[in-house]
Amino acid sequence: METIELPSQKFKASHPYWMIVGVLIIFVFLGSILDLILEFFLGHTGTAIAAGIAEIAFLLLPILWLAKFIPMSRNELFRINYNISWKPIVAGIIGLIGFQVFYIGFTVIQKLLIPYQFQWLYNYLTTEMDKFYYQILGGKGIFDFNKALLIGACIPAIAEELVFRGFLQRSISINSSSTKAMLYSGLIFGIIHTNLIDFIPLVILGIFLGYLADKSRSIFPGMFVHFLNNTIAVIAMFASIQLLDKPREAELTLFQSSALVIIGCLILYLSVYILKKYEPKVDRIS
Repeated sequence: METIELPSQKFKASHPYWMIVGVLIIFVFLGSILDLILEFFLGHTGTAIAAGIAEIAFLLLPILWLAKFIPMSRNELFRINYNISWKPIVAGIIGLIGFQVFYIGFTVIQKLLIPYQFQWLYNYLTTEMDKFYYQILGGKGIFDFNKALLIGACIPAIAEELVFRGFLQRSISINSSSTKAMLYSGLIFGIIHTNLIDFIPLVILGIFLGYLADKSRSIFPGMFVHFLNNTIAVIAMFASIQLLDKPREAELTLFQSSALVIIGCLILYLSVYILKKYEPKVDRIS
């Protein structure tokens, strides 16, 4: 019996990549089919419902099932640790402020640096992503706003943190360094959003959330920051709809945008410094 279990456990621990790749393929494929079906019957509401169902049924639930193949307790794998202080939460909020400042500047710089020949492609991708997010999160009134918060902020904050900062990052760290695990999980986090325009900021956000989870030894600070980040996006979208306009970039110069990027990076560094000095209340998740 022992000669069967030990090699099996070694095999289980060495293949988190294939597990997550398989789940992501299922998530994209089945999610797209569900989107087509519900959009056909319910229109834009169907697209929003499909996005919420897909995150739970095709992303989170398969990962919860695959967790049994990782030689680690579920609490340790998903960083279920309630014994945290206010410091990582405050550091996370500071980091989010820095990220938002960085994002505003970076988005403008990115557009300014796109060669003229490819401006049409950039504008096309921007317009298509705006349409997609509007279908999922757009609307008017308190009902649509609460629906957008549920589908665009609550569900992603819970599901994506458990999947990327929990299952993926922790399982990779079994055979690799925590730094490499953070980088890989952040990269895959950026890829799964299929948003070429915001790919780099998404990867940076994913890495920061991974660092926050690693230093706090808990999934919950990252969930809170992730929820705040997406809530800001939902509020911004509803505000732009109310103003009958959807501006994506402020009218900033290259110098002003560069200053925002530098300021954002400095604020992010402050957050990282606080987290680096933070000593968790427990050394190990039980």
